[in-house]
Order: sequence, then structure tokens, then C-alpha cells
Amino acid sequence: MPNRGEDAHDPHLRETLRAEGGFPFSANELNVIEYVNNCAKWHWHAFVEFSFVLEGEVECCTPRGTITARAGEGYYVNANVLHMVRMAAGAADAKYRILQFETGLLGGDAGVLERYVAP
Repeated sequence: MPNRGEDAHDPHLRETLRAEGGFPFSANELNVIEYVNNCAKWHWHAFVEFSFVLEGEVECCTPRGTITARAGEGYYVNANVLHMVRMAAGAADAKYRILQFETGLLGGDAGVLERYVAP
């Protein structure tokens, strides 16, 4: 089974934002069980990521440490941070909702305002 999302990574482990219609935002529901070895491989991206665990437990790992998020909890990954996500040891499931978007949506990027808010 191919590692889900692997096709979105370039040779430098950079993931691209898969946004629909050109708007710099993506929302998906994922299950870590669908990944090889119950793990989304190490990667990074130029956008931010908010994740909310729906069922089970996930671990989000960065070079600075690991956090565990259980159902009802979430975590944030800043832009340009190397990270991986895996099912926590002993967990039976690991479903989560992931929101990914360009930082301009947080800081009022003029291009985003002109293209999506002003019209």
C-alpha cells in the first residue's frame, strides 16, 4: 500500500497545499490507519496546519519533541516545521480532521484580501 500523501511530497519532503478552486485552504478527514505503518512520513510545508482528533490518539512529532492528542484535542503545526504524525502506541484508531492554509489568511495578506475578501 503506498503511503497516503506521499505523492504530494517533493524530493526535499515538502508537501504542497491541495486547495480546491485556488483558495489557499484545505480541509480533510484522515485516518492514520490508511498510512503505511500507521504513520504520515516526515514532511514540511509552507502553510500552517490545525488538526483535531476525532477518534483514538495521534502523536505529532517534530525535531523539538512529540505531543499526544486524544479524541477531542488538537494540535497546531506552524509553517516550515518538519513533522510527522503517527497513531499513538496502544491506540486502536486515529481519525482526525486537518485544516491547512496559507499564513496570509491569518495575517491579512494583501493578495488574499484583494482576491477573496474585497470582491
